[in-house]
Amino acid sequence: MKFDRFLPIAIIYFFFNGFLLPMGMQYTILLTPLFYFWLLKNKQKNVIGYFIVAWAPWAIIHFFIGIDYFYYAKSTILLFTVYIFCFAFYWWVKNNRGLEKVFAHLMVFNFMAVLLALLIFFTPFSELLWTFENLTIDMPSFPRIRLLTYEPSYYATLMVPFVVYYLLGVLLKPYSIRTIAGLLVMILTPLVFSFSLGVIASLVMALVMVVALNFKSFITKRRVFYMFSGLVVVSIFTLLALIIFYPTNPLFERIGDLYSGKDTSAQGRTYYAFVLATQIAEVSNYWFGAGIGQIKIMGDAIIRAFYDLDLNETKTIRIPNTLGETIGTFGMVGLILRLGIEWYLFFKTKVWTNLYRLTLFIYIFIYQFTGSFLTNIAEYVIWVLAFTPCFTHFDQVNFRVSSKPTLKTDQS
Repeated sequence: MKFDRFLPIAIIYFFFNGFLLPMGMQYTILLTPLFYFWLLKNKQKNVIGYFIVAWAPWAIIHFFIGIDYFYYAKSTILLFTVYIFCFAFYWWVKNNRGLEKVFAHLMVFNFMAVLLALLIFFTPFSELLWTFENLTIDMPSFPRIRLLTYEPSYYATLMVPFVVYYLLGVLLKPYSIRTIAGLLVMILTPLVFSFSLGVIASLVMALVMVVALNFKSFITKRRVFYMFSGLVVVSIFTLLALIIFYPTNPLFERIGDLYSGKDTSAQGRTYYAFVLATQIAEVSNYWFGAGIGQIKIMGDAIIRAFYDLDLNETKTIRIPNTLGETIGTFGMVGLILRLGIEWYLFFKTKVWTNLYRLTLFIYIFIYQFTGSFLTNIAEYVIWVLAFTPCFTHFDQVNFRVSSKPTLKTDQS
């Protein structure tokens, strides 16, 4: 594979973004000046102006509501760095054709890193690449891979863009059986070991919805029919084997806890997140929220009281849900604007015309209800890919018109 000059930044973003840095700091933040000057070099001169125009009304509103200036300024700077990174990424995707090569490198490097992590798992250094947490009441210290990221769900989210790319490729490209098997092993093994059920469930729902929305087009392709038939058969046999030989497996235990209401982690990322966010917004301003960075201050007492936490149990207080944090930070107006912008861009950029972009949109739209956070660049990378023309060989026109099981070469 030919070396891509943007690959080093992609490797930093994927593998080392927070390595050896204080919690909350990332190399993509430190590289903000580099991204900005690269944008200037590409004649994008109004980058800061766009941010000021969009941010100024919120700053004025929150100034009158009342804020802690230090945390507000600190969080605004962080949000600005996320904005610059996303703007640079958008410009690169829109004007370059190297994304497929970057995906190929990341997939291979990631699989090699997982193999290394499996070897390290049996050594005293396992906690460098693995997280051990209480998955269920009956399964304390359950291992989940995260590599050098801060948590398994964030690591799984990083993988989503190339996982979706290769899963769709397996369905639509004329790969050999050996190639299909190799790709599935390389992209699914890391997901399985991350055991991020929110990411995995959102991916499955997105793929099922895309196939359902394009059922007539998919069902006429013999390889797709065979693939899904094989997947259904394998899934049924796997479930039967687990029920018979391993009924107390982690998946069944986690689902059981979810059904019985014992899984407080899932509840905290969904229902409780919206309850707490609404309470925080109501304390400051129901319609415009508390302001960026203020959840750590006024939300601290509310969240600790809700979960009955003392100061020694946890030092980091946050709402582990993007939409929930949006409500707490920007109020109901912010929530309406966020969802409105997402759907405006969906129609503006005609997301439905490309299977790859449509799958990413459905995935991240669902996932924002179940996890992530307001300044999560892994989430915004997925939004950028969903709204930016890329991988034209997944365009609906090519998919529906061609009767042959081949695809045009990548023009992204």
